[in-house]
Amino acid sequence: MKITSLMDNECSLEGLIKQHGLSLLIETKGKKILFDTGADAGFISNAKALNMDLSDVDMCVLSHGHYDHGGGINSFLKINDKSLVYMSALAGNDHVALHANGEYESIGIHISRAYLDRLVFVDKELKFDQGLIFSEVWGYFPFPAGNRSLFKEKEGTYILDDFAHEQHLVIEEDGKYVLFAGCAHRGIINVLTYLKDKYGILCDVVIGGFHLHNKVSNTYESPQVLDTLAKELMNTFSKFYTCHCTGLPAYSYLKVIMKDQIEYLSTGETIEI
Repeated sequence: MKITSLMDNECSLEGLIKQHGLSLLIETKGKKILFDTGADAGFISNAKALNMDLSDVDMCVLSHGHYDHGGGINSFLKINDKSLVYMSALAGNDHVALHANGEYESIGIHISRAYLDRLVFVDKELKFDQGLIFSEVWGYFPFPAGNRSLFKEKEGTYILDDFAHEQHLVIEEDGKYVLFAGCAHRGIINVLTYLKDKYGILCDVVIGGFHLHNKVSNTYESPQVLDTLAKELMNTFSKFYTCHCTGLPAYSYLKVIMKDQIEYLSTGETIEI
């Protein structure tokens, strides 16, 4: 399995675009899967620069309904005429961020009506030949503090987002399980525990953002939370490639503790599993 970061907050190669967003191209033995589409069409430009053809992608998975993960979906569907998009039906709802001045900023995604027939709405879980899409994660570990700035519309008002629209992807190949998490808004430890308890899956590799950085307030989780998180992650014996909303300061803190068990995956980088 080969995974290439087409978009991340950081970039390792000159000439590529970086932005607050995430897009990963997963190449397995049977399928090419696009996981998230960044904030706009920048991931397509990066793919071209890396000589990767997104027109032959077989399926697209949107992790949740925020623009930095699904803002480029219309651009993708314009250049790819065969891929279906697997997303939560709740991902299209109105999502906003609350700023310190009391103003709400729209952070949702907007999919053109022209592509509605290519959407597959996943209800809680979907199993397919190479893997699993699942949501409904709950657990004992506190949700990221950055969630407190994120809201959703309900009956004409805004309430704290419970992230029922967030889903995760697991791919199995050659006996190894790889978990892809967009932001892990419900907590990466909770995601891993839920996956183990409900499906009996222990992940060899975990790739994605851990939402340790609050973009609205530009703050990070406390050292105490990061210490606990590092201990819990190490106890899973998985290999972690984090990115995006984890933030470099939080990653650097975890790296000191976890050493080679965690790496950063930035725009343009490819890993093989």
